[in-house]
Amino acid sequence: PFFTILLARYAFCLPLLFAYGVWQRGTRVLAISNWKTLTVRICTGMLGLFSWFGAVIYLDISLAAALSQTMPIFITILAPFVIAEKVGKHRLAAVFIGFLGVLVLIWQETQMSPQMPSISNPSLGFGIALGLASTLFASVMFLMLRQLGKSNPPVTTALWYNTAGMV
Repeated sequence: PFFTILLARYAFCLPLLFAYGVWQRGTRVLAISNWKTLTVRICTGMLGLFSWFGAVIYLDISLAAALSQTMPIFITILAPFVIAEKVGKHRLAAVFIGFLGVLVLIWQETQMSPQMPSISNPSLGFGIALGLASTLFASVMFLMLRQLGKSNPPVTTALWYNTAGMV
């Protein structure tokens, strides 16, 4: 079952993370200075994971994996708005061309594959929406990790995320 997989994923890594965190940070292993960013990171990480598992229910794994490769596109688009990072015109042009490639991939996959239904099928559309949502949430999560990395150790961030996931 889905929740058993998630529980195992989070719970089994916690003892190792905690031991490493105590070794690295001592009694400050759980000290976080930016709770708002950590909360956004936890929520978007969970939503990204849930939508990924949903996408692979409705899509062939090959299409879901291809959609997951759009993450750099979303990170580049969101970086100026989420973390105020400058993105040049050349990168924006490359992102636009890359997104057109994603649209071509989706169109070709849904029209040419004999085992896949038509794009007008609601479950396929829902699966594609979940696949794109997964990469969108993961992109925001990675941007939050970038912000957290400026002020908080990665092991502490990982401990809080995995603890929240286990709960």
